[in-house]
Amino acid sequence: MRFSVSFFVALGLGCFPEAGSAQAHPETGSSATKEPPPLIERTEDGFRVPQPHPAFLFPKDHGSHPEFKIEWWYLTGHLFGPSKERFGYQVTFFRRAGAPRNPSSQDSTQSERFGSNEIYLLHVALLDLRTGKFLHQERLVRSGWEAAASSERLDVKVGDSSLRMPDPATERFALEAYLRDKASLTLSLEPVKPLVVFGKDGVSRKGNSNTAASWYLTFPRLRTEGE
Repeated sequence: MRFSVSFFVALGLGCFPEAGSAQAHPETGSSATKEPPPLIERTEDGFRVPQPHPAFLFPKDHGSHPEFKIEWWYLTGHLFGPSKERFGYQVTFFRRAGAPRNPSSQDSTQSERFGSNEIYLLHVALLDLRTGKFLHQERLVRSGWEAAASSERLDVKVGDSSLRMPDPATERFALEAYLRDKASLTLSLEPVKPLVVFGKDGVSRKGNSNTAASWYLTFPRLRTEGE
């Protein structure tokens, strides 16, 4: 099915480089928690760890950060059509780096033929609030075939679905997302509220570990048009 969108209020959009694994904070009392240790600069396998007081450079930092092990970009919100249609949707693009290659190994040579050892995951969901019909799809793709992300600008794709910033000067986003042959989203999104950076000193801690942290950024409201 296809529908037109006249206006849309977004719940969020973000790009989040992450490193490390989360652990629960140990309890020191009924309500107190232990302060997590200072962050180290890199994980044991060589990936960067988000540090406090980041100096983001936009629009470049809307793009990919290969020096981090995990990152993702997501959109979620409500769509309103011209005939009182109402939909909820969510689209997420994940990028995860694989284990660093051993240049002398046969596996490394074979892996190079695929272009990269990065893995991309796409998740798309759409809900029709009037009928209760819910559609969703996941795709897992290796980089170098049908998935990629630019480190110079926002331009990430998995299969036919993509999230881009066509003109960085205007800070508008373009989304194309597909739920097989059941539905599609072709949207143009423009921030109407400033970018928000979460966490203390620009870092969102994930647990009591010296690598469990992320940079977490979001545009809390986006005006949208499309089909």
